[in-house]
Amino acid sequence: MKIAVRAAKRHGIPLFASMSFGGGGRTIMGNSPGDVVNALKDEPLAAIGLNCSLGPDEALPLMTQYREATKLPLLFKPNAGKSGISKGQVKMEYDVEHFVTHSVKALESGVSYIGGCCGTNASYIKALHDRLLELGY
Repeated sequence: MKIAVRAAKRHGIPLFASMSFGGGGRTIMGNSPGDVVNALKDEPLAAIGLNCSLGPDEALPLMTQYREATKLPLLFKPNAGKSGISKGQVKMEYDVEHFVTHSVKALESGVSYIGGCCGTNASYIKALHDRLLELGY
C-alpha cells in the first residue's frame, strides 16, 4: 500500500487507501487497521478504510478499530458475501436488504464514504443510496 500511495502522490489527486481484511480482522500479511493507519500516517490520505473480503456485518468491528486509530475520513466498501449457484443462477450470501441494513450501521463509526465491492451490483448500490436518503444523508 505504501508503494501505491507514493506512486499516486505524483498525480496530485485525492488518495483513498483501502485494504482487504480476513475473518480474523487482519490483512493477509497480518496487519490490523491500526497497523495500516500507522504505516500510512505520514502520507497525504483523503480517506482510509476497507474493501472486499468481508460482508458488512463482519467488517463493522474493523471500522471501529479504524476510528480509534485515526481522525481521517473512513471508507467502507464491504462485499455481498460468498457466491454460490442456486438453480443455475449465481446467488450472493447476502441479499440486498441484509447488505444495506448492515452497511448503514457503519455510519455509527463515523464512516464518510460507503459503497460495495465484490458481489454487489447496481441494485445493491441503489438500495444503499435510497436508504441513506431515507436516513437524511
